[in-house]
Amino acid sequence: MTRYFLCLLLAAAFFYSASASDAVEPQPNEASSFTNKDLEQYKHKSQEGGTPKALQGVGGNNSEEKHAKSDKNKDQEYWCSKGRQLRKKLDMSRDEVNALKELSNEFRETEASSSGKKKLAARKNVRKNEKNVVAAQRRLKEREALLADLEEDAYRKGIPAGWLRCQFE
Repeated sequence: MTRYFLCLLLAAAFFYSASASDAVEPQPNEASSFTNKDLEQYKHKSQEGGTPKALQGVGGNNSEEKHAKSDKNKDQEYWCSKGRQLRKKLDMSRDEVNALKELSNEFRETEASSSGKKKLAARKNVRKNEKNVVAAQRRLKEREALLADLEEDAYRKGIPAGWLRCQFE
């Protein structure tokens, strides 16, 4: 009986703490657009005499390259943290569903082995726990959908799938 209350307390605390932070935030750095003026720096030698502007700083300390690498690292960290947060919540939801199902099985065993008032109380506990299982499964599906939305958003923005799993080159 104490396991039941402990599990309910755990489920309630988990539900209230996680429901406020389930929303997926937009990516901080949006893609920039380029103009025809930007194309001038990428012309080849065959198109124009001399060294292309884009290759003039190669080999030296180019602050633009460092800035680009810094932005890439920030993007990697952003997508990694978002993926990690959602996967952690998803794992917690799966654990919650499994714990509630296990508890439900224990209540059914108690119901089958008892008689009279104890059997009625056990049947009542089984019904309550079944409602909790359904609610936990609903939360699990919602979190799976949030993760799928994040993966789709990353795909649309050209983010490698490994970044969501914190797998970098």
